[in-house]
Amino acid sequence: MSAAEKVHHIGKPGDGPEAVEAARTTAPCCGDDTTRRDMSKVALLVSLLAVVLLVVFFFGLNQNLKGVAATVDSLAATTGDLAGRVDGVEGKVAELANLPEKSRMMVMGTMLQEMAQRTAYLGTQMPTAEQNEKLHQAMELLQQVQTEIAAQQQ
Repeated sequence: MSAAEKVHHIGKPGDGPEAVEAARTTAPCCGDDTTRRDMSKVALLVSLLAVVLLVVFFFGLNQNLKGVAATVDSLAATTGDLAGRVDGVEGKVAELANLPEKSRMMVMGTMLQEMAQRTAYLGTQMPTAEQNEKLHQAMELLQQVQTEIAAQQQ
């Protein structure tokens, strides 16, 4: 196939380039003035609708952001309240950490009191005054230790 055969002409066979130009100028390519006015009205209407939609979306998003801001403010207040509660709980946990020490001291104080009462009873049962005096001194030492332990508990 030669290059001349690949060329396609618009119009009737045998017409020259002048006929092709005449066909272009007489053929309606873009429409007439009424169609253009109608399209400008449609374009104006579409642009107005776009502006209205933008305004609606703007105010809708503005309201949503106000709601989110109020929620964030309430969460900030709640966080402050929770921080106070956490501090209180940490204080109670610190008190519970000292609880075994306190209970041990209470048991020791009770044992010392029991030993002092037994010593006092034994002091009444001793036959000599010298033995009674030694038990009385031991009882006083036990009571001193008991008061020191009671002071440490507080």
